Amino acid sequence: MPRPLSFLFGLFVCVFLVSNVRSDGPIWFDEFDGTSLDFTKWECEVNAFGGGNQEQQLYTDRTANIRVESGKLIIEARRDKIDG
Repeated sequence: MPRPLSFLFGLFVCVFLVSNVRSDGPIWFDEFDGTSLDFTKWECEVNAFGGGNQEQQLYTDRTANIRVESGKLIIEARRDKIDG
């Protein structure tokens, strides 16, 4: 296929796919109606030493840092002293 025709074909496919996406409501949501985070929908990054970019922080899944309260997801940054 000549280059201009393949470009036009690709453009047509992109426009067709985008035009068929429904935008009349959320695609996904979570109500946080339980007492703990639903790990079938969410995951916590557990990582030390800055994840390879020398950040001075530790990613954790401790309940003091991430929890569900009154239908809300609470993500709390805390200053902790971690040994090791």
